[in-house]
Amino acid sequence: MSLVVEKLELVNFRNYERARLDFTEPVTVFAGNNGAGKSNLLEAVHFLSILRSFRGSAVRDMIRIGERSFRLRARVRHGKFASVLTAEQEISGRRRLLIDDVPVARSSEFIREFRAVVFAPEDKYLTAGSSACRRRFFDMLISVMEPAYLTALQRYGAALMRRNAALRMPGAAGTAAAAAFEPELAAAAAVIVPARRRWSMAVCERANALLGEERLALTYEPGYPDTETEYAAKLAATRERDRKRTFTSFGPQTDDFLLTLDGKNLRSFGSNGQLRLVSLYLKMAEFALIRAESSAGVVALVDDVTGELDERNRRAFYRLLSGADQCFFTFAAHPEDEFFRHAGVIDLPIAGPGTAVLR
Repeated sequence: MSLVVEKLELVNFRNYERARLDFTEPVTVFAGNNGAGKSNLLEAVHFLSILRSFRGSAVRDMIRIGERSFRLRARVRHGKFASVLTAEQEISGRRRLLIDDVPVARSSEFIREFRAVVFAPEDKYLTAGSSACRRRFFDMLISVMEPAYLTALQRYGAALMRRNAALRMPGAAGTAAAAAFEPELAAAAAVIVPARRRWSMAVCERANALLGEERLALTYEPGYPDTETEYAAKLAATRERDRKRTFTSFGPQTDDFLLTLDGKNLRSFGSNGQLRLVSLYLKMAEFALIRAESSAGVVALVDDVTGELDERNRRAFYRLLSGADQCFFTFAAHPEDEFFRHAGVIDLPIAGPGTAVLR
C-alpha cells in the first residue's frame, strides 16, 4: 500500500467548522462514538473523488448548519507527483473546482485524480432495497470507469426532466415540446444501456469469483429497444400515452437488475444474512474491477461494515482490501485485527453540529 490522500481539509462540511488532517499510514482508522463525525470524513474523501455523496445526500445536507457553502481540499499523490484538489460548493448549486489552485471547467477533468470505493451499512439496500438503489450502484461504478457514461447520464437526466415538463403542457405546444427532447433521450440511452449490460455482467463474474460455492446471477433486461433509432421510434409511439400519464413511462430511469442466488430470487427468498453478504460481495466486486481497470490510485472507504462478518468473510474482505492504495476505516473503538497492526488511528471527540474542530 501507499499514500494517495496525504492531507485533508474541511471547512463548513457536515459537523466540521474546520478540520485539517495529515495521513502518514496507508491504513487510517477514525475511531469515536456515534455523532463524532467519522462517516463525514469518509464522505469528504469520496466527494473529492467523484463529486457526489455516497449517502445520496443533497448539497444542502452536506453544508454545515447555518452556512451557505462548504470547501474541501486535499493533497493527492500520484507516484512521485502530488496535486492539490479543491472543491467549493454553494447551497445554490454553484460549484468551483480547482487543481493546484487552477480552476477546472469540467467535472470530468477533476474526478480523474483518484478513485474511491465505499463500503457502508447502506449497501444492504443493493439487494433488499428498491430498483433505484441498484441503478445508483451501477451508475456510480460506470461513471468512474467510463467518463462518457457520466456525460450521457447527465444529458439523459436533463432531457428527461424537460420532456416530462413538456408532457404536462396543454395542446399541440406540449406535444411538440416533448418531441423536441426525444432525440437527446435516444442518443443518451444508446450509451447508457449497453454500458449497464457490460458492467452488470462484469460485476456478476467478479462477485462469483469471490463468493465461492454459492452462485449469483445478475440479470439486466431493460425491456425496451437500446438502439438510438428504435428507442426514438418508441418514444414517438408512446408520446400520447405518456402525455396522459404526464411522465416518460420507460427508459434507463425505470431499469432494474434481478439478483438470484443459487436460482432463488434474493429479494423474495433471501435471508437477512444472505442479503447483507451478497451486497458486500457486490461492493467487493466493484472494488476489484476498479482496482484492475484503473491507473489512478484507489482508496477504500469502510464505514463500520465488518462487525457482522464471520471470520472467513472478514479475512476475505481484508485480503481484498490489501490491494488498495489506501484505506480509511471507521470504528467505535480501536480494532484488534492483524490488518490494523500498523494503522494510523485518529480519535474523534463526540460532537454536535458545528462544534467539531480537529487540529
